[in-house]
Amino acid sequence: MRRPGARRRAAALSAAITTAALLLVGCTPPGAARTETVHLTVDGIERSARVTSPAADDADRLPVVIALHGAGQNAARFDELTRFPDAVAERRFVLVTPSGTGANGLTLGWNAGACCQAAEGDVDDIAFLEDLVARVARDHPIDSERVYLAGFSNGGMLAYRAACERGERIAAIAVVAGSQVVDECPAPSAMAVYAMHGTADPTVPYDGGEPVRPPYPGAPLWENRSVAESLGFWAERDLCAGAPAATVDGPVTRQVWPGCRIVLDTVRGGEHTWFGAPGSREAGREPAGTPSATARILDFFELDPADPRSGTDPRVE
Repeated sequence: MRRPGARRRAAALSAAITTAALLLVGCTPPGAARTETVHLTVDGIERSARVTSPAADDADRLPVVIALHGAGQNAARFDELTRFPDAVAERRFVLVTPSGTGANGLTLGWNAGACCQAAEGDVDDIAFLEDLVARVARDHPIDSERVYLAGFSNGGMLAYRAACERGERIAAIAVVAGSQVVDECPAPSAMAVYAMHGTADPTVPYDGGEPVRPPYPGAPLWENRSVAESLGFWAERDLCAGAPAATVDGPVTRQVWPGCRIVLDTVRGGEHTWFGAPGSREAGREPAGTPSATARILDFFELDPADPRSGTDPRVE
C-alpha cells in the first residue's frame, strides 16, 4: 500500500508528464484562451489590437466583442480592468481589444465626437474598427452578424458613434460611464443598447454637462448629454412602446424599455469606473453589492456559457 507522500509525488509526476505532453504536441488545455497582438495601418497610422480567442479549434463561427477602453488607457490595461479575456473560452467568443491613438502613444483615446482627446477630428476610428473586423475575420471563424461593441467612457462614446454610422454592421452596443456626443446620427436601423452608469460620476455626469473631473490631467473639456438623453434618443429610434419599467436590486435600479432592447442599470453613488474592476470597490468608486459590468454585458449580448452548470460570474470580489 502506498504512503500518502508517495501518492502525492506520483500525482505530481503524472501532472508534469501530462503538461509536457501537451506542450510537445502543441495542444492547449480545454477551456483555455490565447491572446495575440495584431497590427494594421489605417489612413497612414499604425494601429494595434489584442485578440483573444478560444484555444481549441472550433468549426462554429464565433461572435465578436470589441472592447473599447477609456481615454488615457490602452488595450492591455483595459483587458486587466474588465477581465473579458477570462470569459472568452467559457462564453465562446472572440475578444478584440484595440488601442486608441494619442500624442507619443500616451493618453490614448478615440475620435468619438465632441470628446475628448488628441484624436478628435482627425483620426478615422470608424474605418479602423471596420478594417480591424476584416483582419480578425481572416484569421478566425467569426459570425459577421454578431459583432458587439462594449466601451468605457470615451470608448463608450465611440460605440454610440459606430452605432450611428455603421449600425447595420453591429448587433448591439454596451456603454459604461459614457454618453452620446455626436451631433448627427444617421442610424439606418434600430439598435440594442445596454448602459451602466453611476449617479456620482464626475467625469461623464449622469445628468449631463461638462466634466467635474476630466479623464486625465490636461484633457480638454466637453459637453455631455445626460444618460436619459442618450438612451432616450435610441428609445425613440427603436420605436419602444412606452416609458421604461424600473426594478431596484441593492444599489442598482434597472430600467427596461418595452417593445425594444434597451436596458439601463443606474448605480446609486457609483463614480466613473468599470463596475467590478479590481480595486474599484476598495477605492470607493462603487458601493457594495454592485454587479460586474462585464458579466451584465455578456449576458445582454446573450453570450451564455456552453455548460450553464459551470458558469461563473467574472466579477472580481
